[in-house]
Amino acid sequence: REGERERERDRAMAVELMHQQAETTASRRTMRRKSFDSGGVRQSSAARRLSTIRRSLIGRRQMVLQTASPSVLRVAGRSSSPSSSSSSSSSAAASVGSQDGAVAFESAAVSVRSQEIPVGLWYPIELGSSQGGQPTGASSSSSSLTYAHNISVAKIARILLRLEYLPPTWFDRELVLTASAGVIEGKENQSTFKVSGEILGGVVLCHGYLGSKYDLVDFAEGLSKAGFVVISPEFAETLSNPNVMPKQEGGEGATRSEILEEAVSSILTNRFGIPKNRVSLLGHSAGAGTVVQARGQYAARVAIAGFRKPPGEDLARDPLLVIASRGDNVISLYPKSGGKFGPQDGVVSAVNSLGKPVSVIDGSPEALAGLGTQGAQSPVFVKYDGEEVPCHISFLSSRTNNAMVEALSSILPVAKFLNIPLLDFDVYEQTRDSDKYLSDLVPAVVRWLLSVQKV
Repeated sequence: REGERERERDRAMAVELMHQQAETTASRRTMRRKSFDSGGVRQSSAARRLSTIRRSLIGRRQMVLQTASPSVLRVAGRSSSPSSSSSSSSSAAASVGSQDGAVAFESAAVSVRSQEIPVGLWYPIELGSSQGGQPTGASSSSSSLTYAHNISVAKIARILLRLEYLPPTWFDRELVLTASAGVIEGKENQSTFKVSGEILGGVVLCHGYLGSKYDLVDFAEGLSKAGFVVISPEFAETLSNPNVMPKQEGGEGATRSEILEEAVSSILTNRFGIPKNRVSLLGHSAGAGTVVQARGQYAARVAIAGFRKPPGEDLARDPLLVIASRGDNVISLYPKSGGKFGPQDGVVSAVNSLGKPVSVIDGSPEALAGLGTQGAQSPVFVKYDGEEVPCHISFLSSRTNNAMVEALSSILPVAKFLNIPLLDFDVYEQTRDSDKYLSDLVPAVVRWLLSVQKV
C-alpha cells in the first residue's frame, strides 16, 4: 500500500510539473510583454516551485516510468480563443492544390452506440449552379477555408500517466489549419456547386494512437481532387476529445472497427452510393493496423508506418501498398531486440511473410514517379532505407505536425525529463520534413489507388 501511495504521489507530481512548466512559460511571456527592468533576472514563484518539484522527482523517476503507459506523446488541446497555426499551406499542400478538381469539405459525424463520432469529409464537386455565386475558398491560387484542430494536453496526461480522472483542461487548445487551394466549405456553399458526377470511389483515412482526423489531410485533399470521396473519422484515441477514452485505457469509446464500419455505411454508401468493395483504406501507425485488420473486401489497403501481417484471407485478397522507413523509431523497419517500444520483428519481415512476390521500390522521387504508371501492381513495398529518411510522423501533414510544435513547446521538456516516448515528435521538431516527402508520396499513392481500381 505504501508503494501504491508513492506511485499516486509521483503521478500527481508529474501532472503538477507539466502545469507548472506551462505556467512558467506563460509568466515569462507576460514579463517580456511588460518589458519591466528590475536590474536583474527575477525568478517567478512558478519557476521556483517548478525547480522544487523537479528535484523531488529526480529521486523517484524510475517509479513514475514504471507506472506510466507505454503509449506515445503526441499533442496538446483547446483554448477559449483559437490561435493561428504557424503552418499555413505547406509545399506538399501546394502540390496537391495544383491538381485539377474542386473539393468541398464538411465536418460530418456518425453515431455509434449513442456516441457521436466526428468525421472529416472531402468530396469532389463541380462549381457553378443555376443560382450562381462564387463559393468561399474557390480560388485556384489560395484558400480562405480553415480547419479547427483541437489538441488536448489533458488527454495526453491522462493516457500517459494512466490517471483515472481527467486533469484540468486549462492548456487544451484549438489551432487553425489552412486548407489547400481549391477546397471550399461544403455546407455554406451548397448553392454554388453540385457533387461531381464522376466519383471514382471512397477512401477512409485512419489516424494513429493519439492522432487526429487532420493528420492525413494532405492525402485527403489530394485524393478528393483526383475524384475520391474521402472520410477521416476520429477514433477514441484521438487527441481532440479529452472526454472519450479508448477501451484499452478503461474507457467506453467505440472500437475502431465499429467506427470504421459505421462511417463507411452511413456516409460513403448511404449518402454517396459507394459500395464497400469500391472503398479503399489508408492508415498511419495504429491506423495502419486498423487498415490491415479490417474484415471484408475493400478496393485497396495502404499501410503507412505500421504494417504487421494479421491472420486471415482479407488482406491477401485486396491490393496492398506498404510504406515504411528506416528512420522510424516507433515501428522498426528491421528486427529489434528491445527499446522503448519493445522487441519488434520489423516491417520487412512482415512484408516477407505475405508469401507472394512483392514489388519493392525505394522512396526516392524518381522511384515514386513511376508508382501507378505501369498498370496495377500489388503488393508494393515503398521502403525508405537510406541515410536521410522520414521519421515516424514525417508521413503526417506539416500543418498538423507544426501545430503540435506550437502547442507542445511548453511541455516537451517535461516529457523528455520523464523519458516518455515521443513518437518521433522530438525528431520532427528538428527536421520539419513532412513537405519534403509528402510532395512526392501523396501523388504517388493517388496514382497507385487509381491503377489498382482500374478506373
